[in-house]
Amino acid sequence: MSNAVRIGILGDFNPEFRSHHATADSLQHAAPQTESESDSEWIPTPSLTAPGAEKTLETFDGLWASPAVPTKV
Repeated sequence: MSNAVRIGILGDFNPEFRSHHATADSLQHAAPQTESESDSEWIPTPSLTAPGAEKTLETFDGLWASPAVPTKV
């Protein structure tokens, strides 16, 4: 049995944003402190309102709201 913790990162990954890389990196660095592994996946913002979004979110052990996600107002 795997002890990997599945984390969904809410937001639109942009490789130009250092904070996006830091988010995934921080989850990887924290995992050994809890004697677990971290399996993270970015969840694009538009998919959060798509049909079946709730079922997708239920597949994760936790959710992280990404910093520095540009939003259009």
